[in-house]
Amino acid sequence: MTSWQQKLSAALTLMFSVHLAGQDLSSTPNIDFQPSVITSKLTQQIVTRSFQDSSGNMWFLTQEGLNRYNGHEVENYQYSLTNSSSISHDAVTNIVEDSKGNIWISTRGGGLNRYDPIANSFESIFAGARGMHAPVSNDILTLFKDKEERVWVGYDNAFSIFDPLTRTFSHHYPQSLSLPYLGEINSFTQTPDGTIWASSLASGLVRITTDDQTGAVDASLIELNNSEISANESIFRIFADSHGSIWSLTPASGVLRYEPSSSTYKRFSHSETDPKSISSNTTVDVFEDQSK
Repeated sequence: MTSWQQKLSAALTLMFSVHLAGQDLSSTPNIDFQPSVITSKLTQQIVTRSFQDSSGNMWFLTQEGLNRYNGHEVENYQYSLTNSSSISHDAVTNIVEDSKGNIWISTRGGGLNRYDPIANSFESIFAGARGMHAPVSNDILTLFKDKEERVWVGYDNAFSIFDPLTRTFSHHYPQSLSLPYLGEINSFTQTPDGTIWASSLASGLVRITTDDQTGAVDASLIELNNSEISANESIFRIFADSHGSIWSLTPASGVLRYEPSSSTYKRFSHSETDPKSISSNTTVDVFEDQSK
């Protein structure tokens, strides 16, 4: 942990402790949230994602550019028509770091970018007629790095598996996988058993398996045999927790928890008469902390 992160952690701990002092520990603590001092220095105040790289830098993604905070200052990255080394588009959708420390950034409209920390510049990979050496589309909706260091790339009605070491793509379409129209693939996750899961707006949750020897890919839709859940319910973000449960976020119908071992779903939705229900059916993100 870098010194600025330690200071931030200490400050948050102190603030939390102050609010707990003199209170009944069984009650809900009163935690204050204040806008960060770096907010005004971002390319846009609506941050869609945040990411910390192996060097401790914090990256903040917006629809008007990318931002990197090193603990002292914020650097903004936006597309420049006169600079071929700038990021290829301002609408940044996701970011991952590979085993070699390369930072990969997806954009909606500008394909895939690799950040060069030495030159502080970007290399762009655009869609085109280069087959395995280019993405399917310049509109990349998400990236996900799995345990095998493969990077999964989501598009509208297609996905790719990208090898950052060889810089090659293998492309996969619903027709070749005997799947219906998937719509936008906005999220991937991986359960402890190694299975990859994808969320699709048109067809719900998709299970994906790969053959390590042949590289063959197989995919299937998860059937929702539950009277409370509509078939192929739209899902825009998913997350696999440490127990292997898959949490699926819907546009306006709350959160679904899927148990692969029993093929069962449970919905968590807001209820005006239940104060212990989820606070809203419109969810944004899901995260599991490290507490046991």
